[in-house]
Amino acid sequence: MGHLLMGLTLIAGMSACDNAIYDYDEECPPEEEEPAPGPGGTVIVTPDEDVIRISVRVNPGSGGTSAVADDADAANSVSTTEGAYVSVIMEENGTYTLTATETNPEYKFVKWHDDTNDGDLTEGQMVVSGLVAVESVKYTAIFAKPDEPEPDPELGQYYVKFVFDMNMQFTDGFSQRVKSVDLYVFNNGNFVTKYHEDGLPLTDPDYLMELKDLPAGDYEFIAWCGLTNNAGHFTVPADAQISRNTHVVCTMDTKSDAVHSAYQNANLSPLFHGRKTDAKYVAKTTEKQIQTVYLTKNTNNVNITLQHRDGLEFDKSRFTVTMHDQNDVMHHDNAVRTSTSQTVQYRPYRTAIGTTTSKATSRSRADGSSTTGNFLQVEIATARLLTSNNPVITVVDNETGKTIFSIPLVKWATQLRSANTKTQVPDDQEYLDREDNYNLMLWMDTNEDGWFGAQININDWHVVDDSMSIK
Repeated sequence: MGHLLMGLTLIAGMSACDNAIYDYDEECPPEEEEPAPGPGGTVIVTPDEDVIRISVRVNPGSGGTSAVADDADAANSVSTTEGAYVSVIMEENGTYTLTATETNPEYKFVKWHDDTNDGDLTEGQMVVSGLVAVESVKYTAIFAKPDEPEPDPELGQYYVKFVFDMNMQFTDGFSQRVKSVDLYVFNNGNFVTKYHEDGLPLTDPDYLMELKDLPAGDYEFIAWCGLTNNAGHFTVPADAQISRNTHVVCTMDTKSDAVHSAYQNANLSPLFHGRKTDAKYVAKTTEKQIQTVYLTKNTNNVNITLQHRDGLEFDKSRFTVTMHDQNDVMHHDNAVRTSTSQTVQYRPYRTAIGTTTSKATSRSRADGSSTTGNFLQVEIATARLLTSNNPVITVVDNETGKTIFSIPLVKWATQLRSANTKTQVPDDQEYLDREDNYNLMLWMDTNEDGWFGAQININDWHVVDDSMSIK
């Protein structure tokens, strides 16, 4: 068994020296010399080929002598695959303290056993004080390796794999993009339990979430990913408030002011949703059973650049860019219903003015420190976009109060996507779920009535639609 380092100490004494435990290379003061090995002195406490001796001071007690027999060669000091057994003999008329010490991490103390009277002392009690030996008695300290728990025949090795390939790259980006997972488990629509993971384990491309203590059965899984450390952008009800699957609703945080009752101007943390309604685990313990949950990203970024065709400069505060949508409440099935969502005004979380005169100047002004330039950049973050909704981006000239652009983002984005994209993703909603970044280039012009919208490009595609007005 190698070095099975288990200490066993018997203490009985009145003086400070008598109560001390000494290592084998340490001595008592001269007036109380360390007793020689044998009765009343050293006890062999390790039943292994590498013997460890611990010196023990023994008090004789009243009316007679007491000693600890040298048990080095006793057959009851043995080591087996089940455990270690270390015995000591206590002579009569002595008062003793038994101390067992776990020094091998593979073995745990179980109990002291009174071999003479065939009985157990308090199980799990490593220190037993004040034992009076009225006769010669023998005690055994029993150490054992902890038993592996017997597998519950109704429990299997159940796991969930998460995949995020709902993107325009058509590759699984789970390990790179998902930072936390909250998996809600339901049976017949009733809440069963929740599992959580975040941080480093999710970066493993082979990550599997183990569903510990889950019985075999049919389940529905609902996953909300990205709730941890998301700056409070999204919330789901506490576990105590969830009893049915319909209760797992994710709500985007909004603010209010005198301009609008609900607005959002944050760079939203990435949010993902997944659902599997037909997860089934059977009662087997011999192999892993893996169910897969596919995720959809529910947050998007809209980058908007305004520029005059002739390169005219304008002030940073000249135009106000916003987007309106009803999508702040995302239900358990990832549906966004206008009946439960309010109209949210999305405002830029970043605004910068720049110029195209030189790259250096452009970079220096991209932080927004300059107030004038010949292009304006804004970034807006939004929750899930749906074909059933009509999010509209507006650009208002603050000097005249005129609306320069009014852009139905979903309608035009789905119409403008390339023929190649339509071949790969024929469904418009799937396209919106895969695409999470929209780049709009808005060109303006001027006439005697002032500035007006002249041209729109969305993801490098030029909007040409005579049936729709640009403003």
